[in-house]
Amino acid sequence: MSKLFLCLAKSRKYSGRCVAGIVVERDPWRKILTFQRDARGNPVWIRPLGPSKHGAIDPKIGDELHLLNVYEIDRFRNAAEGYQSENVLHPTQQFRPVTFLAPHRQHLELCRDRTPEGNLFVNRRRSISATEILSLDRSIKLILAKNPRVYVRDMRLKGLQYRIHFEYDGTEYDLSMTDLDFRTRFDANPTLLDRCAECYLVVSISKSFEGRYYKLVATVLLSEVNS
Repeated sequence: MSKLFLCLAKSRKYSGRCVAGIVVERDPWRKILTFQRDARGNPVWIRPLGPSKHGAIDPKIGDELHLLNVYEIDRFRNAAEGYQSENVLHPTQQFRPVTFLAPHRQHLELCRDRTPEGNLFVNRRRSISATEILSLDRSIKLILAKNPRVYVRDMRLKGLQYRIHFEYDGTEYDLSMTDLDFRTRFDANPTLLDRCAECYLVVSISKSFEGRYYKLVATVLLSEVNS
């Protein structure tokens, strides 16, 4: 059995990489992509896990993957765990490139949820409690954020932490950003978002840390309108 997915997240995960995307199907004749959706009409996400302790993908493999590329994987099995329903174990870590999408706004809009939520994963804070996490059946989504601003915080012994402040559905958020590619672009050009009124963000939920589950920005995507 094989599956195609549109890669929308490639971020740091411990010493490896965390990869995720939306499941798609491709018409072999017309080469048209269709997005798989759940009963609520929202895109179905998949997060391939490597065989390491934390499920990270080998960094050498992960760094070769590109956002908005479609990859085919096989020899995987379901590894859903509570709110992280997207997880599949992919021990071979082989990703076969199939095609790609340009960062057009209409493409990214297809990746957003169709059902409004009212907040960003169950509450308007930067983390989720052990009780709140029980109400969630997924851990990753793409949103359209307004007024994004990236800044760097010096955590001393822990090094530099990249964070992004933005507005979503009338609420301001300030979350840690793990998008390595965007961090490199930001280091080269700190004014990258200065004239950007909105951008697309892939937001995921971390594993438990000191009893809380933190919201992380795994990807920052600029549509061609903004780039």
